[in-house]
Amino acid sequence: MKNKKQIISIICIAIFSIIISQAFIRFSKKDEAPEIDFRSLLLIDEAQVPVDNSEFKNKTTLICFYASWCGDCRKELKTINEVKDKLLNDVSIVLITDDTPEKIKEFKMKNKYKFKVLKLQDQTLKELGIKFIPTLYVLNKQVETTFSKVGYINWANTDEVTSILKTAE
Repeated sequence: MKNKKQIISIICIAIFSIIISQAFIRFSKKDEAPEIDFRSLLLIDEAQVPVDNSEFKNKTTLICFYASWCGDCRKELKTINEVKDKLLNDVSIVLITDDTPEKIKEFKMKNKYKFKVLKLQDQTLKELGIKFIPTLYVLNKQVETTFSKVGYINWANTDEVTSILKTAE
């Protein structure tokens, strides 16, 4: 009888350990931005016209996946907008969402953003692999991802911005 209880205890501990390790793996991967081929991403503009992704070439591009309802997204975009002319003057900034065209227009007008705002053409952020927003990518002139991050970045922090942008050189 004692052996049976020990075996059951060992099995319970093993199952609990497996559950905890799987939860840890899932939680730790939430901070990973998915790999995206920006050369073949299907995007449309506010007028629902397909976008030629070759415009990402020959310049450093900051791409932020966002949603208009996301508090951290709004906070980060506001900061980017404030430092755009000072710290991000030579950087093309593109926002990508799966919001409706109406929400995109309203969001852009309300916030007076100078950024290009695009919509995923045939998929949602989740289908693309974006599980948490904001998710940010920096692309170099060859349209290669040099930096990615899930979550809020304080763009008013000059040292952090400089470090992030140096990855694209």
